[in-house]
Amino acid sequence: MWIPLTLGLMALGALGVAARGLATNRPFVYSPRTFLAAIAAVFCANLVLSVRHALRAPLPSGEVAMAPLVVPALLALATLLLLVQFRGFLAVGVTGPLFREALFVSIKKLGLPFEQYFSIVRLPSERTEFQMSVHNWTGTAQIKLRRVRGRRALRDIARGMNDYFQSRKIAASSISCLYYLALAVMFGIMTFQVWPE
Repeated sequence: MWIPLTLGLMALGALGVAARGLATNRPFVYSPRTFLAAIAAVFCANLVLSVRHALRAPLPSGEVAMAPLVVPALLALATLLLLVQFRGFLAVGVTGPLFREALFVSIKKLGLPFEQYFSIVRLPSERTEFQMSVHNWTGTAQIKLRRVRGRRALRDIARGMNDYFQSRKIAASSISCLYYLALAVMFGIMTFQVWPE
């Protein structure tokens, strides 16, 4: 039951991103941490139930079977690590030049001095730096903190980027919306394929 639930959540998350991009026809920046937290909660609940089942039904020798706990433990650990590691925002419907322009306009509007070294942007006044990466083939980009400090500054920058996208007549790159829509359809099909009868 947990696998269909997880796949269903993933389908809904991808559909939400695709729907927002198609409905507004504008690029946008969002944080996937809420989505990752929901997936991590499902996997952690699955692990707890697997441990309870293993303790209630021990092997004939009285030992607890560890093999059925490996996959739920790894899935829970992997999603928790993703949740902790991902300290950033995703941009949807962008090209490389548009993403950089929105990013630097937002930083300048906040009055933050910055230095750029290839894909690293350093904010000396905030004592932080973040990494940016653009994936033109999917029309997406990412900005991610390299240090723990600076979450508030990065959140303000992302908000400023959304304001930039909303204030100008910029159409979203439809490839990213179609990419997320294809992901939603794929996860939806997988959900119904593994749904228990």
